[in-house]
Amino acid sequence: MTPATNTEHRIPNTEHQTPNTKYRIPKFAVLPAALLTLVLLSGCARERVAVTVGKDGTWTRKTVYIATGPEVSPGGSKAAEVGKYFSLPSGEGWKLTEQKVKDEQRVIAERTLKLDQTIENDIAVRETPKTDLLPPEPDKKLGTVLLRRDDPPAPTRILTSNTATVRQVTPGRYVYTETIHWIGDPPASMHTLDEKQTALVKTALPAQLATDENVKFVAGTFVREFDLALVGPPSPLMHRLPLFMNAPEVFFRLAAKRVGKGLMSALKEKFADQMTDEQRRALTTILIQGIMEDVKANGPSKAGDAQSGENKKNSSGASIFISVRLPGRVVETNGIADAFSGDITWTFYPEAASFGDVTLTATCDTNARSAAH
Repeated sequence: MTPATNTEHRIPNTEHQTPNTKYRIPKFAVLPAALLTLVLLSGCARERVAVTVGKDGTWTRKTVYIATGPEVSPGGSKAAEVGKYFSLPSGEGWKLTEQKVKDEQRVIAERTLKLDQTIENDIAVRETPKTDLLPPEPDKKLGTVLLRRDDPPAPTRILTSNTATVRQVTPGRYVYTETIHWIGDPPASMHTLDEKQTALVKTALPAQLATDENVKFVAGTFVREFDLALVGPPSPLMHRLPLFMNAPEVFFRLAAKRVGKGLMSALKEKFADQMTDEQRRALTTILIQGIMEDVKANGPSKAGDAQSGENKKNSSGASIFISVRLPGRVVETNGIADAFSGDITWTFYPEAASFGDVTLTATCDTNARSAAH
């Protein structure tokens, strides 16, 4: 994962173009149900990680696991409730504290580490707990039917693992690195393009490149980049969906910046000089504009039933927020640097790691000359 840039690409104006121009806008079924489910379920569980690095490289990690909503049983074990969503850390060095805040059950895990020590598996989210939100429809002849529920329920599967460390690369220069791995099966109902939509992708490619293999590559790459932008760090576009309704032009720019960079890079690597930079930019714009038009016309609910059990399969229902405070001037990061607090932050859903390892990184320099700048 590379540091974010402020580069913006010029977007062709498609407002007054006809279907016969080269900028035809394809229609897409936009939000896969599994991703839409994350918005509805992520309030049930959250993980908040705070990392503080000292000037000698010693660092502390405070992880707060939060469970809320109908899954929380008043008076029950807080660790047991939180454990429905997370596998809690254990072993030497960890201090765990239970806490209740309003309707939230919390477990706080804290640990202090030396330079070059590694933390493992304190971001271990579980598959969404399976619940029956509504009772079955009663049989008119038999009356109300009582259901037998297994007690205790079968444990849910762990979907992610992680490693985090702080190391010194040169005197006074520290690098924080964290990698989140997906160890579960791929989430169900992730976004794919149907035959009609794939055919529209083909019309947007230059004629000499419009082979079935190339169409499959472009469609697959676009879907991956768009879905990753929705749920991935440093700030998921999923959180900006209300902005689309109030300021669609702003949302379009955000989507173009997040999705466009990855797709443009993939097109250049795949086709090299067979596509000009203008052609790559035009194709990318067409695909992103298609997504925006379909959301506007059909709404996110077009994706399907977000409450179905199948859509929860291999999904966590959790969100992750990580903040890091370094002892010197931040010289490089792929997170969001807050000039006011001095923290570097990342927000994401664990499902982002199902597209490939998610790596968070930040480098600081504590040397006097660097700090002065």
